[in-house]
Amino acid sequence: MKFNNSLKAFSLIELSIVILIIGILVAGVTGSSRLVSQMRLVSARSITKSSPVTTISGLSLWYETTDENSLISAVNGNSPSNNDRISSWNDINPSQITKINIGQTNDALRPIYTSNSPINGLPSLLFNNNEYLELIASGSGQLPLRAGDDTYTFIAVWRSLFPSFSQTVVEQNSNTVNLIIGARAAMLLYSFGGWGFNGEGNDSSTVSINYNSNRIGIITNNNGVINIYDNKLSTPTLSGSINNNLANVSEAGLFVGAKGNSARLEKFYGYISEIIIFDKVLNVDEINEITKYLARKYGIVLS
Repeated sequence: MKFNNSLKAFSLIELSIVILIIGILVAGVTGSSRLVSQMRLVSARSITKSSPVTTISGLSLWYETTDENSLISAVNGNSPSNNDRISSWNDINPSQITKINIGQTNDALRPIYTSNSPINGLPSLLFNNNEYLELIASGSGQLPLRAGDDTYTFIAVWRSLFPSFSQTVVEQNSNTVNLIIGARAAMLLYSFGGWGFNGEGNDSSTVSINYNSNRIGIITNNNGVINIYDNKLSTPTLSGSINNNLANVSEAGLFVGAKGNSARLEKFYGYISEIIIFDKVLNVDEINEITKYLARKYGIVLS
């Protein structure tokens, strides 16, 4: 009988310990989640710093969302909190003394910092079909591409949340009304669920995709020959050609999340995590190196 009572007492003690442990675990869920997010962020920063991006010549611009100095919050400076409005996305290109930082002065139009985004749980900028960033140049040399440039590479990591209207990820444009010719280079999501190169009245090669999926998009323009890589290594997903006389970019404005016409149409609805622009056509080996880096960082499966 005494043995049974001691056994019961021992069981109660064990039960109390289990309850205590469960309470500690439940109380620590939020802290544990933050720890996992922080570990993921530290890993992404390490991958970024060891990436091949800076070893490739011709780097003109590099925006990304994990570096300590990449994003400036309108409220919390270079330490943004979840759901903060972002006033500036800073260029982290180490090969340029003068950085090409892009921003937004209107708080209502500033993209939203998301600390744990659907793009591998890393920080990203959320554009709700209203927000966009812009850099209007007041002189030459302030934008990633020269006026009239016909050889360049656009790279972006993004995720669209809505399939049924045109959405601009990034473009260098004229900051005027819709042009009849040229002055525009962009990555654009179309209403029928695809994306591709977009010139002003000079579109080319649209890749069909499922929206609400993470994309590594790369576009090269080699004097009118367009290659598009969509989560792809080595060979283009699609190739096309354009009238090169209509493809010269303007040196007036850079835009992220909206078309650079006077009305800022074709606004993006989704997440954008990284943008890289080269003032040259990357070769296959360079494309593979950067694609592998981005795939590792953002957990994207390549084809």
